[in-house]
Amino acid sequence: MRWKVNELHNAVKRLRLVIDNIDSLLVKLLSKRLKTSAAIQKLKSSGLFFSPSREKQILSKCPDQRLADVYMAVLRNSRKAPENIEWHFISAGSPKADGAAVEYFTKIFGCGFKLKKSKSVKDLKTASGKGAVIISASQRVEGDYEAAGLGKLYMYCEYRLKKRHIFSFYSNVPPAFESDLNVTISL
Repeated sequence: MRWKVNELHNAVKRLRLVIDNIDSLLVKLLSKRLKTSAAIQKLKSSGLFFSPSREKQILSKCPDQRLADVYMAVLRNSRKAPENIEWHFISAGSPKADGAAVEYFTKIFGCGFKLKKSKSVKDLKTASGKGAVIISASQRVEGDYEAAGLGKLYMYCEYRLKKRHIFSFYSNVPPAFESDLNVTISL
């Protein structure tokens, strides 16, 4: 019986060495990815700090939710938001919908953002300045924003969960690439 315990111990030890090698490779590759993402952000002369079309492309390759969650963390840590951006949140008028929108926004973008809450687009007078991002738990708001005389608003992407709208990401900052507009990302 003792030999079976030793055999089991040795098998676990061998597998842990395999995991250690994989982890070492992952650390090297993730470090290289973060540096490359930073270099891309420096090259972009306009637009925001993320590319919804690229993120959708990356997430669509994930075979299951566990791997998608890992990639969400990689993407979240690859982004560096400019410090001069104002962050606004437009309520859907439902605590449940608002809670889900903020929860998923935090999961995707992290918790380092101070969202100024508004009940409607009309409350966004300060968002008409340069560098505003609007997270909306409501459906399409760009028409209301422009009708209120606040300027041009770009709909970067809509995040959906099981075909249900969670939130949309808008900004008055023009995109670096036209392909980064009107993207739908399913979580």
